[in-house]
Amino acid sequence: MSGPKSVSLEVTRERARLAELARIAAARRLALQRRAKALSARANRLARQWQDASRDSGEVFTEWSHQDILSELARCESGRGLSNEELTAALDRLAERVVQVQREYALQASISKMRSSFQTSVEAQAAEQRAAEEAEAQERESAMLRFAEDVSNALVTLAENVPTGVRAAIEARSEDAIGASTTFRRNALLAQLRLEIRQANAAAAERGRTIAKVEEWRDQLQGLEGQAVDELDRKLKQVIEGGAPPADLEKQVDHVVAEATEASNREYAQTVIMEELENLGYVVESGFETASAQQPEVLLRKPGMEDGYLVSLRTEGGILQNRVVRETTDSDPVGDGARSAGLVESDYQAEQTWCADLATALAASKLKGVEGRVVSRKKVGEVPVKAIAALARKVKKAKTERRRKRTRRQRSRVMH
Repeated sequence: MSGPKSVSLEVTRERARLAELARIAAARRLALQRRAKALSARANRLARQWQDASRDSGEVFTEWSHQDILSELARCESGRGLSNEELTAALDRLAERVVQVQREYALQASISKMRSSFQTSVEAQAAEQRAAEEAEAQERESAMLRFAEDVSNALVTLAENVPTGVRAAIEARSEDAIGASTTFRRNALLAQLRLEIRQANAAAAERGRTIAKVEEWRDQLQGLEGQAVDELDRKLKQVIEGGAPPADLEKQVDHVVAEATEASNREYAQTVIMEELENLGYVVESGFETASAQQPEVLLRKPGMEDGYLVSLRTEGGILQNRVVRETTDSDPVGDGARSAGLVESDYQAEQTWCADLATALAASKLKGVEGRVVSRKKVGEVPVKAIAALARKVKKAKTERRRKRTRRQRSRVMH
């Protein structure tokens, strides 16, 4: 038979691993759905550009149906009926179709501009020189068409995640190249265009890698709480919005995640053991509902125990310290002095009851992912029951609605 003891409460490694896998799968799902939403916006934008170009040029571009792409994207965006692998494959196919249409649009838009410019030039020529100029115009058109195709092929290589301002400047450069009056200037502008596209793509790729890493870090914070978690998430959002990441950001993430996870697991373990004790009939003495730095002790009373006996719970460094205490009467001085034979017997019975109940609570807690390990113990009766000043008799249950909600949330994260 054992008496007062210290118990370490830990979430089992398998439960924690399953929880981590669940968070990673959920984060992957969210990333795929964000990609579907971005691709849908891109398809809509391309459709509007196609219609505007056709209207402004007075020509009918080759028609293409984007509704089927949008309907498939809507299904991908909702994610219903698709696994992560199927969703990834579907988005890859749709992205390839959109890129093909974008290339065709860029080519046709360039050709339309070239033809318009060429037509204006042809109509200005004198009638007597028409035959000669038509032959020259055909040669020029062929060259311009080849040049327009070079420009369109260059634009297609521009990465989708290039910032809007940079994209606008590059598109303006392509228009300057197409409208240049001499072959030398067109070629010079095309070379400059290709250089700017390579530089923009390199910067966008680096930025994309940074954003992807930051998103992974934010996913690690899902389900964790605390001021440090909120502050770190604010920093990560600033990076996503365009801010420069601090040099030690990864170390900050590792530190905050480790501490927040440990705190969450510790809080969950304490909550579970309290629930199991409440299931055994223990209630919290009024004024001791929650432990804090100012009031680290929680006092429990069980109706079945003899009057005046309570259980003291105190968490110190992740260790649950517990012992039976006894309220004094007017004739019984506070402290651990001499006790009568009757008190010794009642103390012994109270400690026996508590030891049995604690063992039952720890066994039930193990089914919820909380492992209780005794790190120190004393035999029943080995240490006198501590006498404390008499408390008010008002008793209040500790399981408030707020604690029930927090427990359900923590249990879901640990068990799944």
